[in-house]
Amino acid sequence: MINYSQILSLNYVGAQWSMDGSEYSGLEWYDSTPKPTQEELDALWIPTQEADSKAANKATASQLLANTDWASISDVGSPSNNPYLGNQADFIAYRNVIRAIAVYPPAGEIVWATPPTEVWLQGE
Repeated sequence: MINYSQILSLNYVGAQWSMDGSEYSGLEWYDSTPKPTQEELDALWIPTQEADSKAANKATASQLLANTDWASISDVGSPSNNPYLGNQADFIAYRNVIRAIAVYPPAGEIVWATPPTEVWLQGE
């Protein structure tokens, strides 16, 4: 089912309108710009879904990066500290995969990489 409110919110930012129900016939257009036709809005449905999916994937990737920010601090992996993260390189590799998604988010379902488990070692 096409979500006209979602299409309008994303593609007609600042336009004045309201929806009574979920069908195009329930669209009341109050804006000074021409009211989009149902065909115009229908054509925007797939791109709107893709944009929303990309935004959701970017948000998830950003949160996953935030969850592992601590692992990228240089002294966390330094053997001169006690304890130190023995597998910091695994975290850096994981973060590189996630960062690529955050920067260039794809649309659709993603099978997310599993974050590494912390391995703490005793320093010198």
